[in-house]
Amino acid sequence: MGEVLLYCLLQVAKFLLCAADLAADLLFGCTLAGGTRREREEAAADFERSAQVVSVLLRARPIELIPYGLDNFLWVHQEYVDPRVAVLGAAHVTLFTVERDRAAFCVSDPGVDVYDTRVHPWVSFSQYRVAEKLIIIPLGSLRVLAEGLGDPTVDVSLVHMTTRKQFHLKPHVPYWRPAMVEEIGTFCQKSEPSQELSS
Repeated sequence: MGEVLLYCLLQVAKFLLCAADLAADLLFGCTLAGGTRREREEAAADFERSAQVVSVLLRARPIELIPYGLDNFLWVHQEYVDPRVAVLGAAHVTLFTVERDRAAFCVSDPGVDVYDTRVHPWVSFSQYRVAEKLIIIPLGSLRVLAEGLGDPTVDVSLVHMTTRKQFHLKPHVPYWRPAMVEEIGTFCQKSEPSQELSS
């Protein structure tokens, strides 16, 4: 019940912030959620400034079993940066969600491993809980990032719903991880990839 109330309060806060931002943009050319009008225009026109870094103020969800997305967060704008610098090469920056026109990356504390099942058995739930910041980029910039990386240099396999299956297979072992995680070494798990695959 408390989560539902918090989610309702989050939606009210987002509505109020949106209304305040509309007024502030008309009067001062600046918004709390998006920065100055000039920054937004530069970000829309220049790939090297297209990644928006935002600080998470509040998060809520009506029930735990629904997928998380940007709708579950209230944030304030921090800066626009080059997506290559913001996203690539940082282990604590992980793909969180892909929506119709944008993608978001979770920025957690560098000491937190969002893939650790002790944080949460599902990665997206873990990201939701530990996100300190979000990096939001347009899908066009995500495509440029992917093209810049080129084709994978290792074999890539997608295994659907590994986390749920592992808990059904080994429910008596707390925080059990598949043996292949330790054997492969460079194994990376992203549970529930359906949002990314269907976008």
